[in-house]
Amino acid sequence: MVTKRLVKPLTGSKEKDEGITVKATRQVVFEDDISDLLRKRFFLFSPKINSTEMFYLQCWKVLLKYSVAYFKETRADRGSIEFIVDPIKGSAANEEKIDLSLIKKSIPSALISEKKLSKERAEKKAIVDARWKVLLSKFKRPPELEVVSVDVFYRPYYKVDTICGSKEGIQWIPADDFGNYFVYN
Repeated sequence: MVTKRLVKPLTGSKEKDEGITVKATRQVVFEDDISDLLRKRFFLFSPKINSTEMFYLQCWKVLLKYSVAYFKETRADRGSIEFIVDPIKGSAANEEKIDLSLIKKSIPSALISEKKLSKERAEKKAIVDARWKVLLSKFKRPPELEVVSVDVFYRPYYKVDTICGSKEGIQWIPADDFGNYFVYN
């Protein structure tokens, strides 16, 4: 009598996606808290959550040094300003000197978003917003700006598909402490 052996393919032989190790902000918002953070319609009606997707988004921290001269070089205001450039939210000045508290984290490549800004575009956006929206309103003169440093980091985000009445929409919820900063669009 001939016995047959059943041969099963090995399921563990596939390559594991270890991801990449990057600097990221800490995740403090979890899926249970999303319903509290959604924008409400008329400040009263909460939308229903259809689906949520969590991912990490590449952002830039741009440190700029500025100088505003009034009549001569000795009469000038000097300082530095830090900008956070985010592809979804826009750019924001970190005027309150909030510490980002970045940690090194291993993120699977499936969780990293395709929405990205190049380094040059992030620098340009930070320079334009610093010159024309932040410093011009403070000093009433266009400043001289110099880029000190540009660093990349990743932020956790939720993409929430919502239904409010008959309208469907997508809301982007940042899942870190730095989610509610003032933004210049």
